[in-house]
Amino acid sequence: MVYNNGSEVKVKIVKDVTQLVLARRTRTCNFLEYKDTKVVYRRYASLFFVCGIGSGDNELITLEIIHRFVEVLDRYFGNVRHLRPSVRD
Repeated sequence: MVYNNGSEVKVKIVKDVTQLVLARRTRTCNFLEYKDTKVVYRRYASLFFVCGIGSGDNELITLEIIHRFVEVLDRYFGNVRHLRPSVRD
């Protein structure tokens, strides 16, 4: 399979970071290091919001930005829940 514009590298990064975040315990810090990038994440219900930031950036401000973003989504869309389609005979 041929990928354009470094897509193969992007897919690997997303896979690696996803594995790192999902493997962490609930009560651990929401920051981790991935290569030369700081990863900041926050979980809301079953959703994870993840940001990659530079070494000089502030993790706490990034957490606040994630929180504000989730608040905006909640106000715009309301309390959206994934509904399972009902199975009918």
